[in-house]
Amino acid sequence: MAEDDASKTQVAEHAEGMPVAPETNGSINHMSPKKPKRSVGKIVAIAFAVFIAIGVIGQLTKPSSTSTSAATTTAATSAAASSPAASSPAASSPAATSEAAPAASAPAAAASPESTGSTPTKAQSNALNKAQTYLNVMAFSHDGLIDQLEYDKFSEEDATWAADNCGADWNEQAAKKAESYLNFSSFSHDGLVDQLEYDKFTPDEAEYGVTQVGL
Repeated sequence: MAEDDASKTQVAEHAEGMPVAPETNGSINHMSPKKPKRSVGKIVAIAFAVFIAIGVIGQLTKPSSTSTSAATTTAATSAAASSPAASSPAASSPAATSEAAPAASAPAAAASPESTGSTPTKAQSNALNKAQTYLNVMAFSHDGLIDQLEYDKFSEEDATWAADNCGADWNEQAAKKAESYLNFSSFSHDGLVDQLEYDKFTPDEAEYGVTQVGL
């Protein structure tokens, strides 16, 4: 009996040092120690952390490539803007401007008293009366009559207006002038033509006048 008690006591002491599993369905399970296993959750966490790190590194490298692309695009745009094709002179070529310029800057013709039928000024009326008085006395060319009126201190505009509106036939005036020269002197054909041109008849008017007097 004493040996049985001693054996039980040793078993009890040994059992006290062993881990005891919680009770299940009223029974006690004695569990032996297990070897530690690597957690699957730790592996997943490490893999996730690596993935995040790769993504962060990729985001950090993106601005650099984007700025490089933007710089390249800007340089290409600047080169295109300053290239001969971009600044082609076609828009300002002589062919383009020569067609548009005359239509835009064509000067309007000055209206004369004859074309407008406006009432002449007092100075114009006086110049016209003086011109007709001279023509009743002697023959004048158009420009010779203007010179005579300007000598009488009429303005060039008034004198020109009077010569234009006096109603003289300048060919007939050349013939009268040629006849008046022949009344007191002798002339050759060409000499009389030169004399009439000196009096500011046109070459055609002078030739007509000389021909009318028989030279």
